[in-house]
Amino acid sequence: MSDKKISELTALTAPDGTEELVVNDSGTSKKITQANLFKLGDNVKAKFGASDDLQIYHNGSASYIKDAGLGNLRIVAGDLRIVATNDSTNLIAGISDDVYLYSGGVEKLATTATGINVIGSVTCDDLNVDGSYSDLKLKTSSGRLDLWLTDVDTTEGSTRIRADAGDLLFITGLNERARVTDDGITFNGDTAAANALDDYEEGDWDSEVGGTATYGVNQARYTKIGRQVIATFDLNITTIGTGSTTVVTGLPFAVGDSIAEGVSVSFFDGLATSVVFLTAYAINSEIRFRALTAAGTGLTDASVLGSGCRVTGTVSYTV
Repeated sequence: MSDKKISELTALTAPDGTEELVVNDSGTSKKITQANLFKLGDNVKAKFGASDDLQIYHNGSASYIKDAGLGNLRIVAGDLRIVATNDSTNLIAGISDDVYLYSGGVEKLATTATGINVIGSVTCDDLNVDGSYSDLKLKTSSGRLDLWLTDVDTTEGSTRIRADAGDLLFITGLNERARVTDDGITFNGDTAAANALDDYEEGDWDSEVGGTATYGVNQARYTKIGRQVIATFDLNITTIGTGSTTVVTGLPFAVGDSIAEGVSVSFFDGLATSVVFLTAYAINSEIRFRALTAAGTGLTDASVLGSGCRVTGTVSYTV
């Protein structure tokens, strides 16, 4: 059938139960029935509200539902669904206060009382966790979680950080390089607790001879890797006073064995006793000096420290 203007519609003399829409044509009520379908052309807007607040129209290429006035546009439904022309669901809202997003009819994201639930993978340009106290939690229902680190030059999966049964693993080239456990750090697939590196630190230690001794230079540093300690000292005694002439105390950690070999004296000058060779050993938390004099036939404990002397060296031992 052809389209009709309002002036061409049949006047409504009495309700007959068949009208779909009643319009006013210059004071005359007329009806639009199913046979006179209500149509609006392109860019002709159906307007609602005193100030044309809500507008529905088609501009020839796209359709619009426009909130053009005060307030907001509310779509109220107990079960709101946005569906594609192929009847594939894109969005569901209003059920249990949650919102569900779909791709190809398959659920991919849902809001929850504590955040969101994503089904599948997440690709993003940036991730910012902001707050006065924020946690970034990665969880899995299985016993292992892999964080894959991949760039355009890296084979996918070759570089990973893995959480497995309470341990943290670092993997490159598909091989385990380091593992952090309750016992410490192991390397290259080793899981033995006895081989774990459980400590690393650096610092100063107080090398001294005690008593009333004073020092011009007194510098002592140490590095501890696991049970291994390497300590250096540079001791220049200005006045020996009541200080010891044979022992330097203050090692940062007690020696694990009864006597630790490996004390190397690299420089000495101005000793209280003339010697041709000077060495030392470490015991407990002390360094004790031994010397060979010109007249001697072997190393003996010697009183070599005195006013004006300087001794430098390195001690290596296990705790």
